[in-house]
Amino acid sequence: MAHIPVNKEKLGKKRLKPLSNFNFLAEQPVVEIVVGEFASVAAVYPIFFIERDGAYHPVALLSLISGKNIFVEDDGAWSGYYLPAAFRRYPFVVAPGEVDGQPAPVLMVDEDMLSDKDGEPLYPDDEKTEGPIQRTMRLMAETERHHQGTTVMVAQLKAADLIRASDLEVVLAGQKHNVTGLFGIDEKKLNELPDDKFLELRKTGALSLAYMQLLSMGQVQRLVVRHNIRDAKARGENVKAIAD
Repeated sequence: MAHIPVNKEKLGKKRLKPLSNFNFLAEQPVVEIVVGEFASVAAVYPIFFIERDGAYHPVALLSLISGKNIFVEDDGAWSGYYLPAAFRRYPFVVAPGEVDGQPAPVLMVDEDMLSDKDGEPLYPDDEKTEGPIQRTMRLMAETERHHQGTTVMVAQLKAADLIRASDLEVVLAGQKHNVTGLFGIDEKKLNELPDDKFLELRKTGALSLAYMQLLSMGQVQRLVVRHNIRDAKARGENVKAIAD
């Protein structure tokens, strides 16, 4: 999966092949999310925070095993219903580069997804038509706006001392597994907040973020069931019994 700079002079006649599978996500157990998608994410995946560079970042948990994404099926299909925004930008990424000799972020595309004949034109002949590059840039800009708001809200939750370690102990295929490095909302401290602090978090939207994170914890057991069903299928066992 080699990414090359998006350049109309070099790629003006290229087409973007339709996405045929999600195998490129098969080893990604978490994905960072932004506040604009919390409700959609919480309906499918558990939401946690991970700590990086002294700050907390919200993520959707896609597996209980490192290096595995339980929502990518053996045939490459995505079975997670909601596809997080960070995944929808594929096959485009933003990487460090140069513009006019100066360091600047550069839009890159997975070269394997380009074709001379198949798919949607990378640059439509009609300049008024929104092509894949324009759609991706719009998605990235919207995600960045939400990212900035997310950073502020999570910092407010941290300042209110509402984020605590939330490591998991689950049973997969009859064996205990510990999932570490996760953080969540301390519900007890949330319920004990002084009225003025509670109101402040409500006004900024951080309170809704906290409640959606707590609500999403119901999805952890669904992850356990998914893992056990997949393991049972691999062993040829009764999947219905596992699901029940």
